[in-house]
Amino acid sequence: MADTRASDGSQVPEGEQAAIEIEGLVARYGRKRAVDGLSLTVPMGTVYGFLGPNGAGKTTTIKTLLGFRRPDGGSARVLGHDVVEESLEVRARVGFASEVNSLYEHMTLPRLCAFCRDLSRSWDQDLVDERATVRRR
Repeated sequence: MADTRASDGSQVPEGEQAAIEIEGLVARYGRKRAVDGLSLTVPMGTVYGFLGPNGAGKTTTIKTLLGFRRPDGGSARVLGHDVVEESLEVRARVGFASEVNSLYEHMTLPRLCAFCRDLSRSWDQDLVDERATVRRR
């Protein structure tokens, strides 16, 4: 059972789901551990940020929470969904804006649209086609 104390020492009320639950998260790049056993609980309604120098594991942690990379150890849940087994459910419920668009730089526009369509319950393909056609002119 994960510790239900938030990073500030407060408790997640019993019966309430945490927004983020991380237990022993490990992420490696080769032999380098970018994230080394991170455990963290963030209650619903809490604003939380990652601060640290370059290479501290901030972006790696976010990419792991969004299911863009698999953890090398430990586990994480976002809004009750396992980030490995239910990554599409996580991405369908969470927004993320990076200062650099590195998550999608390898995708062509059609692939990016297909990716977003799979995450959206209200995707409007006609609108996408219309806007894509206007931009081609």
